[in-house]
Amino acid sequence: MKLRFDSLLRPMPGAVLIFTLTVGAFAQEAPPPGAPPGTIATKAFTRNRVISILPDTKRALVLKSDERNPFARRNPDVDLITEDSEQETEADLIRDKLTSLPITGRTYGPKGLRILAGEIVFERGKTVDPVIENQTENLRVENIDDTTIELAWIDLETGKLTGKQLKLFYDLSPKVRFLLKGQEAGDDLVADRKYGVFHPDHSLPIAERQDQAEEQEPAELPNGISQKAFQEGQ
Repeated sequence: MKLRFDSLLRPMPGAVLIFTLTVGAFAQEAPPPGAPPGTIATKAFTRNRVISILPDTKRALVLKSDERNPFARRNPDVDLITEDSEQETEADLIRDKLTSLPITGRTYGPKGLRILAGEIVFERGKTVDPVIENQTENLRVENIDDTTIELAWIDLETGKLTGKQLKLFYDLSPKVRFLLKGQEAGDDLVADRKYGVFHPDHSLPIAERQDQAEEQEPAELPNGISQKAFQEGQ
């Protein structure tokens, strides 16, 4: 099918045609080396100008009742944060509080694992208790496994999830907090008595064992322990 350019460019009655020419907008590219005969070169578009949005070209954005306004001010009592301010947002304060909670217990409930962090109990499907004063942002427990607690942020206006998540990692495996030096056995597999350790003779009656413990005093006490404190400890 052939097109007649004179018919395409012929203006309609009462219409005004405006032609604009952008110099250098399209650059002719040569066919790649080794291309088969008849290959047509393509045109690559080169950006050479920036299109800005003018005030008179802006258009309003209408939100539905169930949509979230990302520019809404959640807490009017909190000052707006500027770019030069180092003040933390409410979400940052909540995140810092939750990540600093000591996780000390874990048990199983009707909905799976239940975690004790400070005074807060995390359970799947439960809304997290407020951790700061006048808190407006809320979170809900989405999932709990052996190492992670997944929390989801809830929109204040719609009550739906915003898509943001906060993960708390924990490890309740047994750990050694203080490692004390023990007693080493000798060649005969008998350990020498250390300071403050008394081995009574079990062949004696209980009364005689008590008398023997009261009469025996260590030759030297470690760390400056007084005799009275040592006797009270025995």
